[in-house]
Order: sequence, then C-alpha cells, then structure tokens
Amino acid sequence: MRINLGCGKNYLEGWTNLDRFPGFRVDVSHNLELPLPFPSASCSEINAFHILEHIVNFVPLVNECHRVLSPEGLFHIRVPWFQGHWGCGDPTHVRFFNHLTFRHWSDWYDQSPQINCGCRFKEVSVDYVSNTAWKQNPWLAAAGICAIEEMILELQKS
Repeated sequence: MRINLGCGKNYLEGWTNLDRFPGFRVDVSHNLELPLPFPSASCSEINAFHILEHIVNFVPLVNECHRVLSPEGLFHIRVPWFQGHWGCGDPTHVRFFNHLTFRHWSDWYDQSPQINCGCRFKEVSVDYVSNTAWKQNPWLAAAGICAIEEMILELQKS
C-alpha cells in the first residue's frame, strides 16, 4: 500500500488517498491529528505534500508514519521553507520547517528520544525549490523574504 496524506485535490491513482475535509475525492476520510488507521509496517511509501505545516500534533504524526511504513519504506515530504513567501505568509500554517527539522529522526536520533520515540529515518535526499519570480519582485528581497520556497525530502525507514 502507498498512502497519500492530506491529498486535497491531488488524488493519486494507485495510492490510498486520505483527507479529512469533505468535498475532496478520498479513499479514507481521516483526521491526521489522530493515529493513522493502518496496521504497522503495512505500506511501502507515504506522500506528505504540503500537509505537515497544517498539523498541530506534527511529532506524533511523523512517528505514526514510521510505524506504518514497512522496513526501508519511503517517506516523501514537501514542506514550505520557513523564510519563504508562502511559508510565513499562509495563516493556516501552524509550524515552520528548515534543514534541521527532520534531523531529530535521523542525524540527532540518539539525542531526541523524547521526540522520535525510537523512530529512525535515514535521509535519502533533500532539495530546495526557489521562487523563480523572487528576483523580479524587489519587495520580496526588501522584506527579507528568502528565495527558497520549498524543501523536498525523502526519508527511508531505518
């Protein structure tokens, strides 16, 4: 099984699409503030594309994703960069992300047991997406808004 968390309008064929809001095409209606309704080690991949920034109980959700992933399963994450135009400008965002956020589950695993609860990921890749219009908009630079808009990570269950 492959899970698409908080799918919204991004329904993916061949994936189990999950969202809590009515009006979206979903396979499973579920509030991501609650434990995931899937058995442990039952999925090979999880997509979390622009949903984690809306989750109040973010830490338990990441640990839940670790629980439901099979060994060596992949966790694909796309989140806004904390200094980006949309990262800090969207009033529905309840948290910010930078290059250190997910290290509590990978590089700093041994130092963060109160956060990761023994859930360890290996960082497979990380990339940053820049706002291509940033240079054309002098307000963004003058306001101290960063050119990076998005961070894309791939984590593998260890």
